[in-house]
Amino acid sequence: MKNAGFENLSFNEIIQFGIHDINADYIKELKAAGLGDLSTNEMIQAAIHDVNAKEISDFSALGYTDLGIQEIIQFSIHDVDATYIKSMKDLGFKDASYQDLIQSKINDVDETFIKNERSNGKKFETLQEYIQLKIKSYENSRKRKVE
Repeated sequence: MKNAGFENLSFNEIIQFGIHDINADYIKELKAAGLGDLSTNEMIQAAIHDVNAKEISDFSALGYTDLGIQEIIQFSIHDVDATYIKSMKDLGFKDASYQDLIQSKINDVDETFIKNERSNGKKFETLQEYIQLKIKSYENSRKRKVE
C-alpha cells in the first residue's frame, strides 16, 4: 500500500481495505481517473459504493468533469449512472446539475415518467419542474389516502 500512497495504515484500516478489496491496482485506477489524494476514509467509502474508473470516465464524457469523490459516491448511492444521465440529456436536460440528477433519481423521475407527463401536456423546460411535479403527485396521493 505504501507504493500506492497509503502509508502508516492502522490495523483497523488494513482490515477495512481487505474487506472492501482495496488494493494497489484499485487505488492506481482511481488516481488515473482523476481521484488523487483521497483520504483513507474516502478510499474505503469509494470501494463500499463500487466507485470505479470506468464510471468516472463515463461521467466525464457526459460533461461531469468536476465531480469530487463525495459527489461520485452520492451518484453511486442513488443509482445515478451514465445510462440515466444520458437518458436525461436525450430528453433535453443537457445541463442538468448534479443535485437535479440526484433529486430526480430519489423521486423516481425517469425517462418513462417524463415522456408520460409530456404526452399529457406537461412540457416543462427544466428537470427541477418534473421533480416538483412528482413531489406534488406524492403529496396529493397521500392526502387522498388520509381522507
